Amino acid sequence: MIVSKKVVEQITGLIIEEEGIDTLTIAHVAKELNLDENYLLQQFGSVDDILVMLLESFENELLEFIKEISGKEEGPETTLKLLFKRLYFLFLQRPYYLAVIFNKSLTQKNEKITAVVFRIKKLAKSYLTGIIDEGKRLQVFKTPLPSEKWADRILSEFRLFMENEQRVNELVINMKSTQNE
Repeated sequence: MIVSKKVVEQITGLIIEEEGIDTLTIAHVAKELNLDENYLLQQFGSVDDILVMLLESFENELLEFIKEISGKEEGPETTLKLLFKRLYFLFLQRPYYLAVIFNKSLTQKNEKITAVVFRIKKLAKSYLTGIIDEGKRLQVFKTPLPSEKWADRILSEFRLFMENEQRVNELVINMKSTQNE
């Protein structure tokens, strides 16, 4: 029986959402899929490889958003708002992306995860800088601050906002798993 990447992503995401990223193991994923642990290891590798797969799915969705938004040829202000509304909606649908993207210990221990997170950040900053540059060119944005600085600032604020969202998700997980004291 071959298990699709999508199914493994969904089960992994559900485990992260329901129990937290620290509970994620190959054994746990295999149990949820009713598969032999060795089979899952052979097909998908380690938990870190599955997390890389999740991040690459997010990266692909981000690329699709960018392609779709860019094709609409909206003004820079509308494009900027659409991007962050779509990202926020995506994170609401798949909060496990937040748990993986904003988990510093993952990026510190695994080079593959670090590489994908770096690519995602670079993609976001590059696209955002382009929107701001276009807004400056059209005189929609009249700031003298360099576009890259604005991109850093906007991404930093969005990250703080989404980290708060992730903290709420973690609190919910803790409330669901904490025994009566």
